[in-house]
Amino acid sequence: MRRSCLLALLPLLAACSSGDNLCGKLGLVEDPTGERCVCPEGTEVDDAGTCIELDGGTTSGADASSCVWYRDQDGDGFGDPFAESRSCDRPRDSVDRAGDCDDTSPSRYPGADEACDGLEDDDCDGSTDEGCGCTDGVARPCPSASDVGECSAGVQRCEAGSWGVCADTIGPSDELCDGLDNDCDGAFDGPAASATCAPTEAVATAGCVAGRCSVLECAAGRADCDDSLDTGCEVTLGNREHCVRCGDECGWACESTCRSAVTIGSSLNHTCAIREDGSVACWGANRYGQLGSNAPTDSSTPLVVPGVRALAVATGSQHTCAIREDRTVVCWGGNQEGQLGVGDRDNRPAPTTVSGLTNATTISAGYGHTCVTRLDGTIRCWGDNLFGQLGNDSNMDALTPVSARGINDATDVEVMGLATCAVLEGGSVNCWGSNAQAILGPSITGDRQYPVMVSGMPNSLVALACNGGTCCAKTSANSLYCWGANNVGQAGGGATSATSAPVVALTGVDSFDVGVSHVCATTLVGGASCWGLNTSRQLGDGTSDMQSRPVPLLGLTDISEFALGAKHSCARTAGGGAWCWGSGNDGQIGDGTPALRPMPVRVLGARVE
Repeated sequence: MRRSCLLALLPLLAACSSGDNLCGKLGLVEDPTGERCVCPEGTEVDDAGTCIELDGGTTSGADASSCVWYRDQDGDGFGDPFAESRSCDRPRDSVDRAGDCDDTSPSRYPGADEACDGLEDDDCDGSTDEGCGCTDGVARPCPSASDVGECSAGVQRCEAGSWGVCADTIGPSDELCDGLDNDCDGAFDGPAASATCAPTEAVATAGCVAGRCSVLECAAGRADCDDSLDTGCEVTLGNREHCVRCGDECGWACESTCRSAVTIGSSLNHTCAIREDGSVACWGANRYGQLGSNAPTDSSTPLVVPGVRALAVATGSQHTCAIREDRTVVCWGGNQEGQLGVGDRDNRPAPTTVSGLTNATTISAGYGHTCVTRLDGTIRCWGDNLFGQLGNDSNMDALTPVSARGINDATDVEVMGLATCAVLEGGSVNCWGSNAQAILGPSITGDRQYPVMVSGMPNSLVALACNGGTCCAKTSANSLYCWGANNVGQAGGGATSATSAPVVALTGVDSFDVGVSHVCATTLVGGASCWGLNTSRQLGDGTSDMQSRPVPLLGLTDISEFALGAKHSCARTAGGGAWCWGSGNDGQIGDGTPALRPMPVRVLGARVE
């Protein structure tokens, strides 16, 4: 049975037009004035203001609460007390009962069953989990209402049948440089974190980087090697400690300006490099003065060669030569065979100009002779010529440069112990001198005192390297062919016997070099491999085993150039650093010790004696 509107609200209906028969819809009648709805005849108003029949029953009609409506979007029969509307008719999705504490959840309304989850007030009585017990030892996330930290409310544990206090809450607190959102603003290591990283006298600017205070900018004359504000800008530029502590690729001379290596070369047991400013630094054996330091003692750290600015450098077994910036040539070191080209056989501990030689473009030095190419494509050689390795159709030594016969289109020349080879513009290779290691190719028997073409490979060669009795050449298609001495697998084809016919040692080659008995190469995809003799760990593969096929070099990446000696190897990285490994008995590793290094170590900064 429907109830009529409360009389206390009847005046509100005056706003409704009587023409709409609203009083009838509510089970009421208009009063004589037509301005109010009143209880019909035969009823009376009780103390609550409701129309009731005289026998005590309730008349049909509408409850006054039906004039006020509450939105019920979750359909649980209870409306949102804060979403109220007034209307003569019930709006859609509205009810006349308020009291819902969550109008988005149909399981939360007055009188609903309380779920013991520690999260919500399901029966809308203002309490959570009232009447619920818990099992001792059980843990749950803290209810959001008890969240004392904006980042994480923490965890509650059940003790003696009741949920305990929230523990392990996070924040909010002052922002720190620790990789956390301490102030709970949604940003890890926010701007306030950098403010906690205080600069020091040596640190111009400090800031928060990746969860720790770091150096952003050093004070003038200082450098940071370990990226830690704990030590700050811990080194002073321009001293020996700078090189040792930083390992310093960009400052070989222990100065604040960059003097990294731009090219590097090794021979029997010493190595030299040209730096960015054109200066030359050498290290290793120095019995014959091959380091150019005016002293006969070996050096396990690089020494700057006084007075030389070079475009190219070549290391022989006992001597060194360089092409100067004006394309003249200077040499120093051992000269028993006339390999310095200065007109006599006296050793030179300091650089001496080669007689009458200009326009040099490339240079190579071997055991007892030296050769260069010139701008006009010709080749000049000097020194030992017992097997015709000077290429001038003679076997007489030359104390000054002589021309190799018939060559006027050479792009590079490579000298080994007793023979010489050159790459010509057409992409072929010519060799001359001793053929004891089959270096002249499969179509030649016996020695030659003049250049002959090596057969058995494509005429598309673009680079050449020779040492000991082995040569390797790269084609325009980046395949590496090797031939000659192969007693320890240095030709790379898997065999261990001399090969006059070139074999493909590796494909996809970028840079390479040939040592006395081993070879190393980088590939276009970024790898590096070595093969051949390995008794002094010169292959850097983690073993001392001979390898007749390429094996990966370990411990060094980003190699731009190799420089191989007899029992040691060196490399220049793209960043300009010099690294060496293998035997260091003559100081040729360059790390300050004579120790054997099975893996690459950084060469120390150069110094002036």
